[in-house]
Amino acid sequence: MPSFPSATTQPSPSSSLQDYDLDVPASVSVLQADVDVVFTPNNNNNINKDKEQHFAEETNENNTRNWDRPLFITLYVMLFLATSGLAFSITRYVQARKSNRPPTMPSQATTTTITDDGTTGPISNSLDGSSNTSPTTLAEVDPDRDPVVYRSDIEYILSAETEDNNPINFLEGAQKKAIDWLVYKDLVLNSSEVHEMVEFIENENENTEVEAAAAPVVPTFPLVQRYAMMVLFFGTNGELWSEKPWSDMANLHECKFLGVDCDLEGQADNLNLAFRKLRGRLPDEVGMLTKLTSVNFLGNSLEGSIPSFIYNKLTNLGT
Repeated sequence: MPSFPSATTQPSPSSSLQDYDLDVPASVSVLQADVDVVFTPNNNNNINKDKEQHFAEETNENNTRNWDRPLFITLYVMLFLATSGLAFSITRYVQARKSNRPPTMPSQATTTTITDDGTTGPISNSLDGSSNTSPTTLAEVDPDRDPVVYRSDIEYILSAETEDNNPINFLEGAQKKAIDWLVYKDLVLNSSEVHEMVEFIENENENTEVEAAAAPVVPTFPLVQRYAMMVLFFGTNGELWSEKPWSDMANLHECKFLGVDCDLEGQADNLNLAFRKLRGRLPDEVGMLTKLTSVNFLGNSLEGSIPSFIYNKLTNLGT
């Protein structure tokens, strides 16, 4: 058993623990060392740094979340607009394809006739508005029309009537659509009339001035004028025009088109297309309508500056 000092022994004031020979556990010093380590200034700095780093990570995470929401909304809006634009483009394309599809050539002539207001009845192709019972299908109006030859004759006449040296591109755009309409849908002009225009131009180029002056004159403006108006129609998104579109008037003379007035010779002298929802740019072919004395394109969505042909070719404006 351990020996304890006797009760009579009194420690002196200067005595220490060693004088009593007490066993001090080693763990006391270890715990004191741990306490010193925990409460050192360096360890406090480490704790503060950990807190700051944790706070910075939370702040970055919150910022990331705050940026994710507007980014997601922006991407969603862009996807919606792209989808809407694609759907609109497809719809416009389908409408354009339908409007440019050549009609089928019927094997048997029909007796259906259409009046100016679209009802069943006789057709009026003449300028004075007189009615007749003329045929209403392409096979009846022009049974000898060969689309290839007819197109070639039309392009020859239009090229000869163009004053510019630059050739007309008939293979694309509104020009191609206008010629397709003349070849496959037009019921006013026929192949014999167009071929007479071709022969007149050829003879005029080959004959001398005296012979050309003595030869009978075959005017070409009926074809040129009709072509120019249809280029204007297709070049300004005519499929979307308000009121009655020109492409549905294949059985009427162009002087009876809505918004067109003509002189006694049948040449257009007034063009009033105000508030008809025209879009795009005015094509240069409008300059072929040389007899125009007034034009009105007010209230439409036309683009670009005033074309030069307004001043250079339409010299009768204002007269």
